[in-house]
Amino acid sequence: MPPSGSSSPAGNSVLSKRGSDALRPEVYEEHDTLLPGQTPISRVPELWMSDGNIVLVCQGQAYRVHKGLLALNSVVFRDMVSNAQPDGDEVYAGCPVVRLSDAAEDIQHLLKAVYLRKYFRKGEAQSLSKIGSLLRITKKYMFDSIRQEVVKHFTLLFPSSMSDYISTTRQSLIPDDYNPFIAAQIAIEHDLSSTIPVAVYECTLLPMPTLFDGHSVGNAPTVYLTPSTQRMCITIRERIKQLVYEVADEFIWPWQTEEAEDPPHPYVDHPECIKAFEAARKSADCLYWADGYNVFMTRLSERLGNQESTVMCEICRLAWKDGEASGRVQLWRDLPGLCGLGDWLSLLKADGTVNRDAAIVATPVWSLEPIEMYVQSRGA
Repeated sequence: MPPSGSSSPAGNSVLSKRGSDALRPEVYEEHDTLLPGQTPISRVPELWMSDGNIVLVCQGQAYRVHKGLLALNSVVFRDMVSNAQPDGDEVYAGCPVVRLSDAAEDIQHLLKAVYLRKYFRKGEAQSLSKIGSLLRITKKYMFDSIRQEVVKHFTLLFPSSMSDYISTTRQSLIPDDYNPFIAAQIAIEHDLSSTIPVAVYECTLLPMPTLFDGHSVGNAPTVYLTPSTQRMCITIRERIKQLVYEVADEFIWPWQTEEAEDPPHPYVDHPECIKAFEAARKSADCLYWADGYNVFMTRLSERLGNQESTVMCEICRLAWKDGEASGRVQLWRDLPGLCGLGDWLSLLKADGTVNRDAAIVATPVWSLEPIEMYVQSRGA
């Protein structure tokens, strides 16, 4: 029966207004039977279906939905709602009540994804809070099709292919609430193996103190990395530092050293370019250590190549560009190992997504071809 003093006006079981985010005050009907001591119920208008036949209650918020639709999408809910009968312990608005222990935010994200086709679409910008919530709740209740959609979207944000990572398509998917610490947590918590290296790499773009002091975006709470994730970040930072000098020594400036018998390319023997390379290296050192500098997104050979002190001939400029590109490809290939996760191919296999990405990962994005073409066109 309704609590003492409550009214039961006719017709209040069906919402006259839908789409509002505000909770509707509880309205009891003549045959409602709610257990004493439970949290008062408030309807969520946009998820209160007038023809629904079951009421889910989570943290006091009520959602009138359809048994059949839940059962069709989830094995767990199919078993759950099949046991919910109108003559059970609780009835509200003429429907059996199922109380859930989940966060209300998670249940709302789930039900909106079930009822509103446009609520979550792969390839459209989605907040990390929504992504994390849906991954968590769809795993618990085995909403497999929705979960697969969310996982595919997350892999677009944190791909295994470098060409996909630097694409404008990925940039358009970065949400307003983007916090790489949250992204790394999501990737690790849900064992999305092939997304972990890039998610962790994005954390390294923040200042070193932030890796230990936590990071927040806007008014959101501060998020902290686990010690194991912090170690991954530091390892990647050290590898970038090492790679800068490897690129300089092995690909760009080896003919400056006494040990070098030949330049990397026989036609690169221009003393006037040596000073330009030296100036570029000093500038590169400063840029590589700058907070937020993404070695995959910005090519130093292009950023510094137009400075007066770093102007060089076309052959040397292309040699520099190719050396930097080779180092970038090597760093990308090293990312999984730097996180202690093996290689890209093993991660893709673990995620069950071995496809064209496996070939892309193994193929350099740039090669010596531009240099050779230029030399041939000059008749060198």
